[in-house]
Amino acid sequence: MDKMRDALNEDDSSLVVYGCSVHMLNLLSLNITPSSVMKHVLEIQKYFGNHHKPNAWLTECPDTVKLQLPTETKVEESTNTHRHIYQE
Repeated sequence: MDKMRDALNEDDSSLVVYGCSVHMLNLLSLNITPSSVMKHVLEIQKYFGNHHKPNAWLTECPDTVKLQLPTETKVEESTNTHRHIYQE
């Protein structure tokens, strides 16, 4: 991804090239969500993931989304993104 951003900047320096917005939001959520709350969120998600009937009931409910366990984003990706955003 870094090579692609560098190549785009070489071709046209007026382009604003930045990293993945999803990763940036993930890093922001790590700062906003306290670990005490995240612990309970993980318990609930693991319960539905590990128990067949409750998971099936949740899936049958209209307007529900599939539960996903949160993943960690590497901080170095964010650093590279900021470097490219503020590059002169």
